[in-house]
Amino acid sequence: MSAERYLLDFVERHGVKVISDGDWDGILASAILVKWLKEKGFKCDFDSVEFPKPRDLVEMKIGGAILIELPPSRGYTVVEESLLFDHHTETGLFLVTEGGRLKALVKIEPFPSVARLVSVLLDINLEDRWKKMLSAVDLIDLGESLKDDFAWILHKAYLANTDSSYFRKTVFRMLVEDKLNDLISYIEEEAKIYDRAREKISLFKSRTKVYGEAAFFWYNPSDKFERMVYREYMFELEKKYKLVVAIALRSDKTVEKMHLGSYKVNVSNLISHILDYLKNHGVTGGGKDRAGGIQFPLLTLREADIDKIGKVVQSMLSKLK
Repeated sequence: MSAERYLLDFVERHGVKVISDGDWDGILASAILVKWLKEKGFKCDFDSVEFPKPRDLVEMKIGGAILIELPPSRGYTVVEESLLFDHHTETGLFLVTEGGRLKALVKIEPFPSVARLVSVLLDINLEDRWKKMLSAVDLIDLGESLKDDFAWILHKAYLANTDSSYFRKTVFRMLVEDKLNDLISYIEEEAKIYDRAREKISLFKSRTKVYGEAAFFWYNPSDKFERMVYREYMFELEKKYKLVVAIALRSDKTVEKMHLGSYKVNVSNLISHILDYLKNHGVTGGGKDRAGGIQFPLLTLREADIDKIGKVVQSMLSKLK
């Protein structure tokens, strides 16, 4: 069967409940999906869509939902069958069953964003304004937002609101209501907040340490402006180093999470090796070719341990030559 038929059959049985990753391509994919379902005659209100924070996923019990870019590896418990649109390890539409088992329903070639995946699988012909939005989101998901002015504005607005549920819901509502002019005005204002935070980038340079072909630096996750702009510094370093690792270091000098980025190595594979090294620390993580992250729910990894991880990464990279 086609992805459209699988989706319609599923919604007829379970109704519309969408749980999506809260990044740009997740928000856009959810809006594209909901607009399509509304055109098919299904009732979809704004409360039908949820963008949970990553730290909340491990407490969630999920069933009868359409999942956007949220595979079971993100830590939730599956209590009833759900559908998954994803483009990470494999690309396509998947049935998720109890125990977190995946069954591929429709597999397709990789796409740069889950938003494009949804539009292709459902054979949606987007208007030009939506195509521009989708192309920009593709670049953001590829880590190439700086290559396009519009993509960079979208990305800056998101980075200024990474913890904001209100931002995600506002953007989603404007997309579903097709208020793209209002959306762009809103995004431009939010991007200005990011521009004011850029002065923090100079701090990161003094916190950078190099291990062979890998550059590590840390930021304070309690500082709103530092959280906004650390990715821009990552992009800058990725031009020079094979791997860049940004570390969220709490005030008590414990590690909250690590963000990895690279134009030159497969980050997902590298994270798997690092997780093997850290498996006794109760950490979780995952990613895709260009970027990924490792989260530390337990206060067990400290600043002094970063040097050990840096040397492990240095050794891993040397073996990739």
